[in-house]
Amino acid sequence: MKKILAILLVVALMTVMIAACAAPDAPPPVDDAEEVTAPEPAAPAELDEADPVDEPAEQEDAGDETFRVAIQLLPIPNAFHAVMRDLIEEAAEAAPANFEFEIFGSTDENDQIRVLEVIYEEAMRGEWDGVIISPQNGTLVGPIAEQMYNSGIPVVIINRLTDPEVFTAYVAGDNPGGARDFAHYVGAALPDGGTVFEVRMTAGTPIDRDRHYPFVEVLEANYPDVEWLGSGEGGNSFEMGYELGMNALMAHDVINVVYAHDEFAARGFWNAVIDAGREDDLVLVGFWGGTREFWYELDEDPDLVLRGIAYQPAMGTLAVQTMIRILQGETVDFFTVEPSMIFGPHNMDEWYDLSYWAN
Repeated sequence: MKKILAILLVVALMTVMIAACAAPDAPPPVDDAEEVTAPEPAAPAELDEADPVDEPAEQEDAGDETFRVAIQLLPIPNAFHAVMRDLIEEAAEAAPANFEFEIFGSTDENDQIRVLEVIYEEAMRGEWDGVIISPQNGTLVGPIAEQMYNSGIPVVIINRLTDPEVFTAYVAGDNPGGARDFAHYVGAALPDGGTVFEVRMTAGTPIDRDRHYPFVEVLEANYPDVEWLGSGEGGNSFEMGYELGMNALMAHDVINVVYAHDEFAARGFWNAVIDAGREDDLVLVGFWGGTREFWYELDEDPDLVLRGIAYQPAMGTLAVQTMIRILQGETVDFFTVEPSMIFGPHNMDEWYDLSYWAN
């Protein structure tokens, strides 16, 4: 059987929704549980088209008042977050002249809390009018974000939910929807039953919960013959994914499908699969981070089934736009979550411009 690498993708577009593409016909049933061919994805459900977000440069200035916004970012673990930072910087530069933005980084999840505490103290002295946060660990960031919000500071959260969910606005891709889509995808790939192993983010964090529980719930409710073998933490790094892959492959003689929460951990796990000589009987599926390498891999070899659900770092742009609207006195949605969309060989031209180089 040809090597198969499947990656599920969830798209968050900056200003417009891309219409869903019809999926190719489903493949024939799988006879041998150890040989799995990923099915062509089903077309996404029809969704009402969202109102486009105005470009910051086209927004009217909010008078003579100057607004200062602190943007606090998680450590940059991979290309997805690096590109998101670039887009945040571009959106800040395109903002109306009476807006000032300053970006603060962090070295790890504990340092992020320390930086946010300093920003909070400065905001209480009137130095900041709003705060945008991209959390590393939403559980740790939740209390300080709640404190800011309850003190009257507008707070916009990017990509990863906080716990508790207390903020002004949240901008992200549809993590739970992507997990549910993936579960149906796997169920269709294993009509006669099979086994699934999961590569999770940091277990128990909000983004991990969003990508884990909907997946397990759909499998249990709709595909009782598909066995969930368990999971391990791959985080969002190649190294963690590789180590987990080696351990999982030694522990399980048969793994039909691997579900990864993160593209970079997925690539590490897949390298472990190759080193173990197991690539002919295993399908890898997960959230795509948006790399252009992914696009060219599929363009070079269409039999490499890189498809699924993905979202883009353009949510960083939307977060800056959202904060501008808040401070200009506009009403914004509490949740701005773009729906999931299936990407694959059938619509490659549509998502090339959404991708970026990882290196």
